[in-house]
Amino acid sequence: MTAIAISFGSLRFSLRSASDIRDALLASFVDEAYAGGPFVMVGREDAQPAWLWAGEIIRTRSDWWQSVGLALQHAAHDGGDRERTALVDLLANERSSAVLLEWTEPLARRWPDARSTRSNTNWGGAQEARLVDVIRDQRKYLDNGASDEREVVIEENGKVRVFDLTSPAQLQDLLSSTATRGDRGGHPPWQWLTDEVLFRPWVPTALPGIVAGLTRDVEVCALLDWLSDGWDLWRFVAMLDGWRTTPPAWFAAPAKTKPPGWKRPVRPATWSSVKTLGDIALQLLTRARAAVAAPPNPNLPFLS
Repeated sequence: MTAIAISFGSLRFSLRSASDIRDALLASFVDEAYAGGPFVMVGREDAQPAWLWAGEIIRTRSDWWQSVGLALQHAAHDGGDRERTALVDLLANERSSAVLLEWTEPLARRWPDARSTRSNTNWGGAQEARLVDVIRDQRKYLDNGASDEREVVIEENGKVRVFDLTSPAQLQDLLSSTATRGDRGGHPPWQWLTDEVLFRPWVPTALPGIVAGLTRDVEVCALLDWLSDGWDLWRFVAMLDGWRTTPPAWFAAPAKTKPPGWKRPVRPATWSSVKTLGDIALQLLTRARAAVAAPPNPNLPFLS
């Protein structure tokens, strides 16, 4: 069993279980004296909430959500006011943390008045937001995100477009139609997809089958670009391994070639040793296999 590697400022963690995450959370205050509170210095003058690194696991490993939730419960229970401030800072500043309500709602009942130092999401209605208020707003956000009535909102060149998304067919159409957006406005073409895999329950299981059937070169580039963010790569092992076994025609295409409608090449074209799109796919396969080799281990009891 391999580990999830986390780097955040001076922090370096190798995580194999919920208890490892708990221990890492409790060890995240090495910059406290210099930073003036429960923060980690990620730059000379950039102090970030001490537990914000947990967001990387939440955003990239849905199979680890239970382990992260249990770790947060135990770290908040085992610690004191500092740890509870770090908890609220994570929840008030990392939108993806709303998926952990099964584990964080009980914490709001225990420590409703624990407060954040900031709230970049504006959850809780104030910079020093109360935990109970943050959780209330997260519940609204999560319930809205899962609703079929919620539309996908995409802004491009100052114009806002909205799309219905209630079926795999609509998802396939939207993936295809947005693949040519490139990085106009500084955003990757499928940036909108991140909210959908996190908050729309049917999308994660439908997505691998849909993207495996995309054939246009620009669609493949959009897919490789999006996969480079690392979301649930374990779901795509079969597709990536199939490309390795039977390389598609685009495999030999130069990675730094700009797809039609894009202003820049795909982001992973800058990875070390990458020369072709096939090189990107093979590196993604290596990462996907590593994800499979690091299964979740929720080895802590639930705290109600």
